[in-house]
Amino acid sequence: MRFRRLFLLFFAGITLHAQSYIAAHFGAWRYLFEVFDLPPTYVNDPALNRFAKQHRKRYERLIRKLQSEKSDYMAAIRRMLLQEDMDDLFLYMAIVESALDDRALSCKSAKGVWQLMPATAKRYRLYVGKGYDARSDLVASTHAAMRYLRTLIRRFGKRYLALMAYNCGEGRLAQVLRKVADDSPKTLLSAASPLPQESKRYLKKVLLIALIGESQKIFSLKPRETLYAVTLPPGTYLPLVAKRASITLKQLRRDNPAFKNSYTPKDIPATLYLKEDAFLRYQLSAPNPQGFCTKLLGYTVERGDSLAAIAMRFHSDASLIRRLNGLDKAYLQVGRTLVVPQCR
Repeated sequence: MRFRRLFLLFFAGITLHAQSYIAAHFGAWRYLFEVFDLPPTYVNDPALNRFAKQHRKRYERLIRKLQSEKSDYMAAIRRMLLQEDMDDLFLYMAIVESALDDRALSCKSAKGVWQLMPATAKRYRLYVGKGYDARSDLVASTHAAMRYLRTLIRRFGKRYLALMAYNCGEGRLAQVLRKVADDSPKTLLSAASPLPQESKRYLKKVLLIALIGESQKIFSLKPRETLYAVTLPPGTYLPLVAKRASITLKQLRRDNPAFKNSYTPKDIPATLYLKEDAFLRYQLSAPNPQGFCTKLLGYTVERGDSLAAIAMRFHSDASLIRRLNGLDKAYLQVGRTLVVPQCR
């Protein structure tokens, strides 16, 4: 009798999974549910499966469009998430939030790829002003969004709850949790739940887009072209920066949508990003004791070398070599190839 009961339970479980649209079409569902702390039984939820059937083709079109137009953003965000020790599946949050549009602005004043509200941005040390809004800085906003998400995970204990709180606000979710019987996704997303309808759909959107993205292996995309950070003093005139980098102001703004005016903020230093060739031209145009630098050379560090000796050998400037190569230590690594500007 006991064996028969176990067999019937096992058979019933197989039957339930066989009836699940998600389990039948997306092999990565177990991994996603584990990452987002969702119970495996939620894969059989009728409302979730209806949502997946209804919106699958629409979100497949969105993923294909982003693969074509924003593959560099996907690769860059994934790299930053891993740097933050966060699972790279949180990339799909950004896709749901903004379709990876760093200029996106909601009717509630949320802005950027991660759709951060002004108060949240300031809480996590992002500058928000009329002339400069760091929420449109892909690098700064991604790191701030992950700090915020870690705070939500610590507070609510489960990642799917953190996703909901990110959408509706942590105070609103806390109120809802005090009113419902339990915090299971089935209860929170039910018709009787006081959770806002938008937040109920939000979790389903993230899950479905993540399932589609994982099935299409979007993480094998090419990395974003490297952008080099330049720290500018307060009140820097951006057209002059563009001129020094030999690019147009339009090109500079395209890679730096956080800047709205011709000047950087007057009260804080600001970070600007340049592609490699523009970055090198900008650095080479900086005043240095040796005068104007005409070309770049590659030099492999040998035992006994110092920046001062290398600079003297190539009629260059030690501080300029340091900036170009991102050196932040006093010693040089033997065997490393440095970019050395030769000046006259």
